Amino acid sequence: MKFKVNAIEFYEGINPALSVVPARTTLPVLTNFILDVKKEGISAYATDLEVSVMVKTHGEVEEEGKIGLPAKSFGEIMKNIDGDVEFELLESHLYCRYPRGRVSFPVIMPEDYPEAIIPSKEGGFEIERVTLAAMVEKTAFATASSERVARRAMVGVLFHIEDDTLKLVASDGTRLAFVSRKIEGGEPIKVIVPPQVLNFIKKMDDEKITVKIEEGRIGISGENMTVSARLIEEEYPDYEAVIPWDNDKILRIEKEKLVNVIKRVSIFATPQAKGIEFSLTPERMVVKAQSEMGEAEEEIEGEFDGTGIDVLFNYQMLLEIIRRIEDDRIEITLKEPASPTLIRGEGREDQFYLLMPLVGI
Repeated sequence: MKFKVNAIEFYEGINPALSVVPARTTLPVLTNFILDVKKEGISAYATDLEVSVMVKTHGEVEEEGKIGLPAKSFGEIMKNIDGDVEFELLESHLYCRYPRGRVSFPVIMPEDYPEAIIPSKEGGFEIERVTLAAMVEKTAFATASSERVARRAMVGVLFHIEDDTLKLVASDGTRLAFVSRKIEGGEPIKVIVPPQVLNFIKKMDDEKITVKIEEGRIGISGENMTVSARLIEEEYPDYEAVIPWDNDKILRIEKEKLVNVIKRVSIFATPQAKGIEFSLTPERMVVKAQSEMGEAEEEIEGEFDGTGIDVLFNYQMLLEIIRRIEDDRIEITLKEPASPTLIRGEGREDQFYLLMPLVGI
């Protein structure tokens, strides 16, 4: 094996694969990655047995070869070199020569590394990368943060395809996020995707990407990167059954005005519960908070339809939701102080959020 690359371009090309290599593992071989050097291009592959990433890059290849290399030390060297680097495999080490320096890395045989599990693009559906990345950004934050939750399904993001529509749903039991977009060619499915694989979408630079579900895995492919992961084999809760379309109290308000009020009033919320109270009537709408630091009360400008209600929210969760709504005006619909609250851009049904109020504090 003998080849030459620009260090910066090479590192940027292989880094998505290096990022999946586990820092700690009971299988030492997983601290490596596979480098496959061919005349037509260079590829790197890595896996932690849950998520697998394959990337393609380029270089001047004199002699082809395929080896395993220690990911951490190789990545650290590459990101700290400027200019061209020459590599040559001699017996059991890969030698790296760069301006004014040289390092070597021990290699492993590629047969000792887990086999690449990379789905083909055939049979999947295409979607604009920016569209799917935005859908993930608007939902994945609401997943449960620990696999120790009662239902492991809630650690992942639900991909639900029906009627040529892709729906993404995420929930941790306190909040729920939903977004949908039209697609072409997607077969009806309901699968749960681990959120870490979705983080790679923003690292792709393609206009369109392909998503394929097969044999208990999801594959997301662009021209130079393919990422694959095991699906979470659980049944997702019936999210459609809990959407409170019958909430009969409606607050309509400009988003930025509400955000600014929440930011001011929340300064006086208790650090533990982070609760702020909405006291809403058609005549007067107030947001307030009280703690040992003092108290705040501020009227909000908006429209409220329905009988009066006092309801308490975790202001951090509320802001997380509101900031993901792009509409200038939002509507918040309520029913009872302890019932799910529906939050969305005014009149929107393709993106909405549920938030459980705080009770008993």
